[in-house]
Amino acid sequence: MLARRLIPCLDVRDGQVVKGVQFRDHRVVGEILELARRYRDEGADELVFYDITASPQGRSVDRSWISRVAEVLDIPFCVAGGIRSVADAEAILNAGAEKISVNSPALLDPDLINRLAARFGSQCVVVGIDSQTTPEGFRVYQFTGDPDRSRDSGRDTLQWVREAQQRGAGEIVLNCMASDGVRRGYDLEQLSAVRAVCNVPLVASGGAGAPEHFAALFGPHAVDAALAASVFHSGQIAIPELKRYLRARHIEVRHEPDYRHRIPGLEEIRRPAAGHRPGRRQRAVLMLGYMNPRRCADAAARPRRVLQPHACRALGKGRDLGPHAGLVSVAIDCDRDALLVARGRAAPPATCRPRAASATARCRAPMAWDSWRSSRR
Repeated sequence: MLARRLIPCLDVRDGQVVKGVQFRDHRVVGEILELARRYRDEGADELVFYDITASPQGRSVDRSWISRVAEVLDIPFCVAGGIRSVADAEAILNAGAEKISVNSPALLDPDLINRLAARFGSQCVVVGIDSQTTPEGFRVYQFTGDPDRSRDSGRDTLQWVREAQQRGAGEIVLNCMASDGVRRGYDLEQLSAVRAVCNVPLVASGGAGAPEHFAALFGPHAVDAALAASVFHSGQIAIPELKRYLRARHIEVRHEPDYRHRIPGLEEIRRPAAGHRPGRRQRAVLMLGYMNPRRCADAAARPRRVLQPHACRALGKGRDLGPHAGLVSVAIDCDRDALLVARGRAAPPATCRPRAASATARCRAPMAWDSWRSSRR
């Protein structure tokens, strides 16, 4: 199994991050961008944003904050809330999200999962399931963002997990409603039952209250990722300390790079240039270059000049890479093994082709990618 993921969950209502207990009594806990930056810097593997009132109110998620989040994050994030069509999903992905998640709309229109998977690929489609333990077994609830409308959908959780996979879901997020916000541990019984019928990545949500709850979840239950909210928002559990705790118990989690701490000036040049709005789906990796701490510090001191390799054959450690171009931003790539150096629009060198990126993508040393903003989708 791949390294287990730790995913903070941000429930969004009216542009603010809120948190409730068992899907009720929500209170404001922070501002979207502030929390997004915090989790980015703490080492979260992904973020999930739920617009909890979108489906009950019959609307799609507000895309204005998605584009702002995309500007400050260099880790994957997923967005959920009122996605009823391929067009809704495409708008969210174009705003910068890596995944979209459907919940109540998929219960009303199960074929939505098929259409989304056919258009974007299963790896992009997450199905969220709000599941409640009842005398009749595990039941799927819908419209859980509105206490007055929340109700049993009439579906059995295990049957819905099977159907969602068959229709093209690439990941399942199981929200155990009875455990939500109470911090007494994940519902391991229900998760084990779902794991037995789930052949795609399974994300557990609801119940985290202590590091040992994560260790228990990742033990024999083979859950791929843990989603949590209140313990992260409150600071009761810090992600770096949690990862160290899990590693000490031989649970594989992603290691965090120390780029931000050991490369002078990186934080200063992370921010996009004034007036520039990065188009995440409009970027292409041009080539591989090497940037040592001195070069990075130089870019921070002179943000209008950044090294621009002039030919693929000239790339090499310690070599002067020649001309410069205006720096737009610097970010850590999603694999956290390289820096993505975005520079201003310029014609790519004639000897370089996008295939240079795939040829070097397996490298695992601290190095810098040089990207240019492509005019083609």
